[in-house]
Amino acid sequence: MQNALNEYLRWGGFPEVVLADEEARKEALLKQYFEDVLFKDLALRHQIRDLSTLRSLAVHLLTQTTSLVSLQRVAGIFGVSLDLARAYCGYLEEAFLVTFLPLLQPEDCRAAAPASQDTRRRYRPAQRRERDRLA
Repeated sequence: MQNALNEYLRWGGFPEVVLADEEARKEALLKQYFEDVLFKDLALRHQIRDLSTLRSLAVHLLTQTTSLVSLQRVAGIFGVSLDLARAYCGYLEEAFLVTFLPLLQPEDCRAAAPASQDTRRRYRPAQRRERDRLA
């Protein structure tokens, strides 16, 4: 059972990938699916001309899982406007390539905590502004 879970975590659940015998074939299929989603789905639907930036952004986000992501930082890294960075990130999320989670704020924890608990010592207020975080 553990082996099956490890295989799923490594290769995912696409039937053709799961049924492929060779690792090289599995990798090639996954790379092709990635390229197809970027170029045949997103680029065509949203009329994106700068395909290399879209691809680089997608690879960057996929390799930065569990890291905090700032739209301003992303825009700076790729030399694009904040609006374009927001749009591209939205497109990638729309295609289910990435999922962005809101940054948990201390006030969110206080609202969920029982009234008798004092959460002030456990959390420091975040210094990020709402517009700098991905929703």
